[in-house]
Amino acid sequence: MSGNSSDYIKYLPATLQGDEFIGKFILAFEAILTGQNLLPETNPGIIKNSDTNPPGIEAILEAIHTYFNPDLTPEEFLPWLANWVAFSLRDDWQASAKREFIKKIVPLYRLRGTKEGLSQILTLYLKSVNLPDKVTIYEDDNYPPYYFQVSLTLPRLESSRYWQQVRIAKAIIDQEKPAYTYYGLKINVPSMQITGNLYPLNIKPIDFVYLVGFQVKYKITAKINRQTNENNNLRLTIKGGLSERKIYASQFGTGNLELNYTLKEQEIKTIQNWYIEIDNLSDSDATGAISITTTYSESKPESSSPLKSETQSKEEKFFLPPGLKIFTKREDKYENGNTWLGTEGI
Repeated sequence: MSGNSSDYIKYLPATLQGDEFIGKFILAFEAILTGQNLLPETNPGIIKNSDTNPPGIEAILEAIHTYFNPDLTPEEFLPWLANWVAFSLRDDWQASAKREFIKKIVPLYRLRGTKEGLSQILTLYLKSVNLPDKVTIYEDDNYPPYYFQVSLTLPRLESSRYWQQVRIAKAIIDQEKPAYTYYGLKINVPSMQITGNLYPLNIKPIDFVYLVGFQVKYKITAKINRQTNENNNLRLTIKGGLSERKIYASQFGTGNLELNYTLKEQEIKTIQNWYIEIDNLSDSDATGAISITTTYSESKPESSSPLKSETQSKEEKFFLPPGLKIFTKREDKYENGNTWLGTEGI
């Protein structure tokens, strides 16, 4: 457009090109069809009726390919573009995360339902929101069948962001895992501490020099009694050691549990710290009572009955919140909060 006459007038028959009224009249058509020019690889955005200076149709057609580019398309178009790759976007995702998923989700479909696929899709999300992309998926013989744990890390504890990432990670895992499996979600942050109930055992030291020629045994028995119909999945373990406690026996279940372990002679000699631990592997409170019994006995190898036997027992009620607690520091004290399944501190 130039001055008060449309550039389109040069395309009219020669007899009309000198008509001043026609030159002004077709200015409106030029504004609609050509309008303002756009820079290369620039998306026109969402065009509204209220826009005072919208791009022309020609400019929009030249930039139409940018609407199909996840990096260039307007944020409002992302759900529509996600439908093209059969993917649903969460409303609480950042725009950067939505764009990354649309770009990279199709190759990951062939890994859906696998450990590798779940790890890659969680890594993709964490990278897209500038979080540490450290993802660990644990499968252990000590876990019950079809159970696994996923560990993620946040660089610091920010309450609002923590809960947002928990919800998003849980939604991703629920969507990608095989339907018959269940899991624990670990969100590692610097101020977390383990919440499972820990019961130290009174294993007295033994003078093995004095007991030469004797057989010495320690038997540990732990029982969980549930008074209600709670369907919580608990883990009952017997552990030994100091800073790194090794699991020597474990049992999982939703009802009453019983666990027995007889210490080997070498374990009695070398490990003095023993514990019973209960972990809540569900997303609701768990209550009940635990009874712990330790039996010490001495016998001669040729004797069928013990020469000496001592038994110690204790019973107490327990309450377990879901998973672990996030500790919030107030002055010089820490107060508790709750999170989801099996979270552990760093």
